[in-house]
Amino acid sequence: MIRVAMSFYTKGREQNVWTEMPAVPCVGDTVHYNPDNDDPDGSRAWLVMHVSWACDDFTRDVWHAELSLK
Repeated sequence: MIRVAMSFYTKGREQNVWTEMPAVPCVGDTVHYNPDNDDPDGSRAWLVMHVSWACDDFTRDVWHAELSLK
């Protein structure tokens, strides 16, 4: 699993959450996440607008992906 930080706007505020995914989606892909727990099916579709990578620990070569969602 890959650590992923997701950023998106909901209810007029920016939200940032961490999750794990089996693979990092590409720009234009859709991911499902429910920030409010109010969807009957448990998730909302979010469009991936930007993907970047950040290093958490250079000595151990540990990275995470950062997604901007819309």
